[in-house]
Amino acid sequence: CVGAIEENMSDYIESDLGDEEINIENSGSPEDIEFDICVGAIEEILMEDEFVNTQNNFCKKHCNQFEDTDENKLIYTALFEEYTEMMENMLNKRLTEKIPNFSMPRFESLLVNRKDELSAEIFDLLMALGDFDEFKEMMLSHQRQQNNSNSIDNFKIDG
Repeated sequence: CVGAIEENMSDYIESDLGDEEINIENSGSPEDIEFDICVGAIEEILMEDEFVNTQNNFCKKHCNQFEDTDENKLIYTALFEEYTEMMENMLNKRLTEKIPNFSMPRFESLLVNRKDELSAEIFDLLMALGDFDEFKEMMLSHQRQQNNSNSIDNFKIDG
């Protein structure tokens, strides 16, 4: 996988970044370079409208089913599995489009020793995909934001 990444690094840079100028230090091991390319691609995907809208629409549609208690309803597990599958498939599809020969198992193996090198946003996303408690907190956070937004809208109408 590393060899394929090295061979296709210039193709990835030229095809997806167009006229944007980037500097990739060609120092470190091939694994470091491969990891940096994957993380850069994930950062780009996280900012794409399709990804953001898909995540927000799911949260908006389902967040009101969650309660901030220690008890977990059965529906939470089904929603967690649905969310995880949907977002993993989208992330894997986009990474495969951006990085020739991309392999999620390979990226996961690179990630094991580099968790501290991820930005908080990427770390939170990956945690929400694999950790039920993180997913539940994301849904509750979205619910609080939605409720605060509704409160502000009601205040504007009433005031």
